[in-house]
Amino acid sequence: GFLCRRAHRVGRPSLSSSNVATWARPLAASWSVLLGRPGIRASRQTGQFRALRLVEPRCYEPAVMQPATWPTKCASRRKGLQELSVASFDILADDECVASHFPYCTTQALHKDSRLKLLREQLRALDSDIVCLQEVCDFASVTQMMSTMGYDGVCHSHQKVSDASDGVATFWSTAKFTCSYHAAVQLPDPSCDELGRTDIAQVAALEPVRSVSKVDDEPFWVCNVHLRYHTPSDPKGIDRTRAALRSAFQAMDNQEGMWPVVLAGVFNVFPLGPVYQWIVGQDNFGECFRLMSAYQFYHAGQEPAFTCYNHLLKNTVDYIFFSSTRFQPAEVLQTMPEQVAAASTALPSEVHPSDHIPLKVVLRRVAASDCTVSDSD
Repeated sequence: GFLCRRAHRVGRPSLSSSNVATWARPLAASWSVLLGRPGIRASRQTGQFRALRLVEPRCYEPAVMQPATWPTKCASRRKGLQELSVASFDILADDECVASHFPYCTTQALHKDSRLKLLREQLRALDSDIVCLQEVCDFASVTQMMSTMGYDGVCHSHQKVSDASDGVATFWSTAKFTCSYHAAVQLPDPSCDELGRTDIAQVAALEPVRSVSKVDDEPFWVCNVHLRYHTPSDPKGIDRTRAALRSAFQAMDNQEGMWPVVLAGVFNVFPLGPVYQWIVGQDNFGECFRLMSAYQFYHAGQEPAFTCYNHLLKNTVDYIFFSSTRFQPAEVLQTMPEQVAAASTALPSEVHPSDHIPLKVVLRRVAASDCTVSDSD
């Protein structure tokens, strides 16, 4: 499961690594198989896990979490709107789940129904206000599943030359938000691209439900992206990624007001590379859209060790960025330890449905300031 870190004002001494809680599934018994030991190391006498909460930079405080909560519920959907939670998860396309792509996986690990069941468990436990999914193939099944958990959403497929069909989907809690506008930006033309598919950026304008809204709860944008991989030294790939993101922000700029944005998804760029640095550049999208990475902000400049873990790639390629002039991270979800990801050689596995792991942040609204959109770049 996931462990949540929450910011507090009071500092405490750092804990040793022996106190770090394990990343647990809903059923604690699974850890006996995964980690080869009879139980969880932390608080074994009480049958509870110990989570870590971030207090000050590099300073932690222990917290108790029940084994059944996976991921932890302390970053769940909020009753008020001064905080909102956003999760992003590349769920792995069904047509990619074949033995030739993942030779280390069991048949069960690649089976569609088994993966959908695991996905349902994880999304229910994440309990996020907004969920951005990538590599969605069966839009009908996923939309129905999310509807039973109180979400509405929009889905868009990649434009492709081949028959393969996957795309992105953005869902929001119907108790808190309505969608006033949505669109998909796709570049380049798939018939002109060597891979025969597009980069996709899905934008949705979310407005608070009037019954729970406050005067200062302005609408905001959610931009859900899935961009193709390119090497850090590939100038064409860098230009293509920049063009796709510029087009997405232009689509938002052309609509009603300059609202803050949450930008999440699979960027397929590595931390601190040229595209990453460009995204968080001060003047690329204007002050209202000035972006920071939630995990980098929360972890003193460090992104997770990995967000994709298969036999070909073990690195961070998924991110959640936010408008730093309007939001501030209050919590982030601790990512999966490598010992869990490597327990079955790599991901996906019989206990995790994708080769990517979910990310989640709780964003706290901050006072809006006058913003001027940059016309440069």
